Amino acid sequence: MNLEENVIKPVCQIIPMSYVEVLEKFGSLVETEVEGFLKSDIDKGHAYHPFIGSNYELTKEFVLRRGKRLASYSTLVAYKGYRDEIDRSIVRVACGIELYRHCILAHDDVVDQDEMRRGGQRFLSVLHRLHNRKPRMV
Repeated sequence: MNLEENVIKPVCQIIPMSYVEVLEKFGSLVETEVEGFLKSDIDKGHAYHPFIGSNYELTKEFVLRRGKRLASYSTLVAYKGYRDEIDRSIVRVACGIELYRHCILAHDDVVDQDEMRRGGQRFLSVLHRLHNRKPRMV
């Protein structure tokens, strides 16, 4: 038996669907978890102060913009390969990965002075507009 049969065949047995189907299936899991996580923070934020709530709403909009989400999806695929199931704990890990990745993307937009991200304004520009601030470069 060659390496290809040992490695590729078991993976195909674990995930008998197309790459696009895998992304759609795992994407909905991650997006639902992110949305639920941020909804809780939005509610708490508004209860504390409208400014905090509006910032969490902006975060939700930014994070849920369509993107590849390969880091979080790959985490779920790898976990399914080892455990043959997807449980809530790993979906929460994928949610954390997605939030972390978006922090990196927001920072990247500032460093590169990009104005757009995934079909919308960069995170910092929307914050400036929301809070009537003019952007300043340091």
